[in-house]
Amino acid sequence: MLAPIGVVMLLASFVWYGASLLLPQLFTPLGQTFCAENERYAAEVIVTERVASSSIGTSYVCVSAQGETRSIRGEMTRATTQVFLGLMFGGMALVAVGAGRHLYNRGGNAADTADGKRRRGDGIAPDALTFSLTQLEQARAGEMITEEEYKKFRQELLDKLV
Repeated sequence: MLAPIGVVMLLASFVWYGASLLLPQLFTPLGQTFCAENERYAAEVIVTERVASSSIGTSYVCVSAQGETRSIRGEMTRATTQVFLGLMFGGMALVAVGAGRHLYNRGGNAADTADGKRRRGDGIAPDALTFSLTQLEQARAGEMITEEEYKKFRQELLDKLV
């Protein structure tokens, strides 16, 4: 379940980053935190076109009642980048942990075939097998299980051999 959440976080990080560049008005609540009480947040996308190339940028400013502007580009860039990186690296970590769990579980847990039997190599380690067989033999010797049950359980253990 962690990997899908991680993928959503990765996608959200890129949506966040794109929105911070192309839709800076969405960040008014965040931008307002960097403005004084008598200032208001204003942002706009600036497109510069040249003969050989063009560029896009975002202007983040606080505007006073007198119309004076104060740039908060550094603060906004830092804040939006921190959220972007948090979502991105958090998502990557969840994907890695989820993938690791999947690979770990694939090696030792259920890998049943269509006929309901486990494939060789998908179950119990040799040391655990020895221990389990010893316990099974003791249960038979102590008459806690029948000979038929012993044979059945022993075969199940052998089928799980890694």
